[in-house]
Amino acid sequence: MKDDKKSPLLAFAAALLIFAVLMIFKIIDAPGADSLKAVSVPEAQTVMDRAMPEPETGEADTGGLININTATEQELATLSEVGEVKARAIVEFREKYGYFRSIDELTLVEGIGELTVEANRDRITV
Repeated sequence: MKDDKKSPLLAFAAALLIFAVLMIFKIIDAPGADSLKAVSVPEAQTVMDRAMPEPETGEADTGGLININTATEQELATLSEVGEVKARAIVEFREKYGYFRSIDELTLVEGIGELTVEANRDRITV
């Protein structure tokens, strides 16, 4: 008789757990939920697995653009919506994981979102 009372309760608890898990995935995948996402494992692996390229010799003509792979914290801090803290985060990320392959990879840095990248797209290069 006790099993008959526990069975609906267990089924309800299982359904509630499944619902909670589904809602968490829905929140994380929602547009604008970038702040909820940490660097996912596949993204982190692609960044960490690549070797740091050798620095180029000589001065490359970048047309006045800031190279996010070689710029100092002070140079990065001059970008729109990037202050000293975000500039330091960019340099630390670069030192830990290697050079950026594209401008869009800046979004992998904590505190740098798509809006910041778009605001600076015409001022930066890799």
